[in-house]
Amino acid sequence: MGVGWAGRTGKLPRNHFAGIRLPSTMRSDRAWAAAHRAGWAMTFVSSLFLIAMGVRIMAVGAEESEGGIWWFIGPMLIALVIGAIQGHRAAKAEYERELADGS
Repeated sequence: MGVGWAGRTGKLPRNHFAGIRLPSTMRSDRAWAAAHRAGWAMTFVSSLFLIAMGVRIMAVGAEESEGGIWWFIGPMLIALVIGAIQGHRAAKAEYERELADGS
């Protein structure tokens, strides 16, 4: 959740450890920022699923949650993939604008 918010607000510098790290997002700082502005909502949604999964495990125990965690992991992964696709598209478009501007 924190990484998603930092990316949305522009406080997450381009790096190789956290964020949407694709070749398209690593091309420039502008592409990185555009990707994180575009993908932050899905990153936030995926973190909500992760929190809900943790609450379920604490409430009913790890053994009882074992099969049920896929109800959280599946949508979380789908949200992350959608966010990455949105980020990739935004980064690609921003990089093309950057090249057209000559910056």
